[in-house]
Amino acid sequence: MILIGIPTFNSAWSLKKTLDSIKNCNVDKKDLTVFIVDTRSTDKTISILKKYVRKNRGLFGQFLVKQLHRIEPYRYKTFMQTSSNINILNAHNTFRDYSLRYEMDTVILGSDNIMPADAIPRLYACNSDIAAGYTVTQLKHDKYILNVFNWDEEEKVYHPIKESQIGFSGLQEIMLPMKEYHELPKPCSAAGSGLMLIKNKVFWKQQFMPWDGVQSLDVKFCKDALNNGFTVKYDPSLWYDHLHYIYRLEKNRKFLRLFIKGRRKTWY
Repeated sequence: MILIGIPTFNSAWSLKKTLDSIKNCNVDKKDLTVFIVDTRSTDKTISILKKYVRKNRGLFGQFLVKQLHRIEPYRYKTFMQTSSNINILNAHNTFRDYSLRYEMDTVILGSDNIMPADAIPRLYACNSDIAAGYTVTQLKHDKYILNVFNWDEEEKVYHPIKESQIGFSGLQEIMLPMKEYHELPKPCSAAGSGLMLIKNKVFWKQQFMPWDGVQSLDVKFCKDALNNGFTVKYDPSLWYDHLHYIYRLEKNRKFLRLFIKGRRKTWY
């Protein structure tokens, strides 16, 4: 059994697409426990979930919904001033507790992310204690990145594997050589938890910890895992859609090219 953990807050705008992507994944759905942890949404998230559960409960091994008390307003930050959102932290540790209780590996999926159909087998094919895909996210006001990071020991900072530049179109652009795109899974220092497999044994040694002024909870989790002797890898070809951003993805023989227009107007 595999736990698919999705934290939500006012996710009505994207949640059905995210859940449909799990329905379309090419694994036995009876082996999946879908666990939604919501922090008291004020939109139609819960009514959408109730309707979805009624229609699809028999499709999965289990379909669970839990609501936690919301502790503080969400404060959107950039990567260099990362969010200390305790609500997401609590949701992630709820998945950890369930994983430990029932001895399940966990795939954390963001409520505004689309899981590729082959994502789960490809995450396992990384042969790593923690494995991730990647997507576009924001670094600072005028910069976007691919959310996989390597630690620079000299500068004492995490650098994303790619960041955007102003392209010929006038839009922010990220270019990834197809040679890199087709590489085998690679070690990294950290990755975003928008699509992340965490083996059960990792949770026996650690939990998600609050933002420490420098590192977000997912980056800090990967750092702690490496310090505890676990491995962290990402699949360079496992791209997942991030609905929060408006972009166009193009592939040709030489490059994967991302044209980024900006963020959607959502709850954060």
